Amino acid sequence: MNKQRELQAALISSFLCLRSGPFVFASGLVPNIPMPPPDRIQSADGHVQIGVSPLYGGAISYLKDDRIPDSTPANGNIVDYSQAGGLLSTALWTLPINPQELTYCEPYRRVNGTCPAVAIAFNNPTQGGYLGWGIAGNPNPTTVSVVNNKIHVSYRGVNYNYDFTPTTPPNPSNASMWQTDYWGDIDIYFHPTLTDVVVVDTKITYCKDLNAGCSPQTLNPQRDITQDNQLSTFFAASPGAGAIEPSLAGPYTRTVYRSGPSYVYNQAGIAATTENWVGLLQQNADVGVGLSVKNYAPTDPARFGYIVRPGPSTTAIQPELRNFQTAGPAPRTPRLGTMHSSSVKTSLPL
Repeated sequence: MNKQRELQAALISSFLCLRSGPFVFASGLVPNIPMPPPDRIQSADGHVQIGVSPLYGGAISYLKDDRIPDSTPANGNIVDYSQAGGLLSTALWTLPINPQELTYCEPYRRVNGTCPAVAIAFNNPTQGGYLGWGIAGNPNPTTVSVVNNKIHVSYRGVNYNYDFTPTTPPNPSNASMWQTDYWGDIDIYFHPTLTDVVVVDTKITYCKDLNAGCSPQTLNPQRDITQDNQLSTFFAASPGAGAIEPSLAGPYTRTVYRSGPSYVYNQAGIAATTENWVGLLQQNADVGVGLSVKNYAPTDPARFGYIVRPGPSTTAIQPELRNFQTAGPAPRTPRLGTMHSSSVKTSLPL
């Protein structure tokens, strides 16, 4: 077994809570996916449906609660599925933890030869697709199955930062620019005891096939290291999507989170949350959807955490990986291009 490319994996659980209390688009084109998607499941009481689209690597493209009033063209779909940068995408990050990753960024972002802390790295393994053509989806094969009201997805991540110039879609000859060595296996199901809660369990594996299809053979900062370490990212259907296509429009315009005794609405940036959730709400009513990542804590609470943005959207970034289950080798000394073989297993109660 190649010691430089052994298995790396991590597990998370995300909860989507639909409650009735406070709680960059493709230009003019529509993704070629049916709505509602055929790959979907339904809550025991019949009110909530959630579905995925293989075109987007099995990312969640449909979430609807028939008790939430919504007369917009999206017909109640809470998810913005207009392009690969929207959706409800599940966890991804780079393993192992590499303290040098802040030194990797595009050359034009460097200041006196050094990358600023907010620079975007070359690589951004993403489930849904890539920046250059958002509605094209993920060019890698994706498998989706629905058994016993549970959705299972297996996908290979694509580099979202691939912004081809001028018109070179992904193909085998330029795979080094868009392919990644990150695979995801996801189970989506309704919580057995918590009403109106969808659970998204994700395992991310680095070089899943142990070299059969991974390239290059050593870690490369331009491919295999990413600063965009993030957990679930959720974009809700908003009126702005109607400028692209009326059928994509939805009423979700606001964000909310809890800070001490108060709710904070539409405060863009890092959410100063005192509870582990962020909500996306309709424009004229405190109804919508909340996202919470179990065991989530950022590596640096002063700089990273849940990010809320106009749109609206929320992302949990820079997670403390030691809070999650991991398996595989860990580097003895962080060095670019080399991973040593020493196993680590961390497990916390869920």
